[in-house]
Amino acid sequence: LYGLAVAVLLFMLGKVWYAKLNGQVPSLLGYQLYVVETGSMIPTLPIGSNILVRVLQPGDELKIGDVITFNHKTAAVTHRIVDLVTGEDGVLRYQTKGDNPENSLDPWLVSREDIRGVMVWSIALPNQSN
Repeated sequence: LYGLAVAVLLFMLGKVWYAKLNGQVPSLLGYQLYVVETGSMIPTLPIGSNILVRVLQPGDELKIGDVITFNHKTAAVTHRIVDLVTGEDGVLRYQTKGDNPENSLDPWLVSREDIRGVMVWSIALPNQSN
């Protein structure tokens, strides 16, 4: 049993290491871990919060109020879906906004293929907020 546990841990470590070497975000069992680096989601997610994101699956239906992590230029952004927008091309896109009251709507719409996943859990560590 001990040997099996060590083998599983080594496999997971290898998977994380391989993803990092290839410039990818490591994913274990369909989940990714991120750290909030800006104040755009205050008060919901203070700076330094750890968030667990479930990787988006093909059948997942996103709705207003979901907090998503998505690709924007070279960064991963975590914001809330505030509107569903169907373009003239018939493609559904997502209008997002940070929870910080000083934020305005994001000046872009998010395509489904840019979404990394949906936040399922968060924790703010002591002395990490604001």
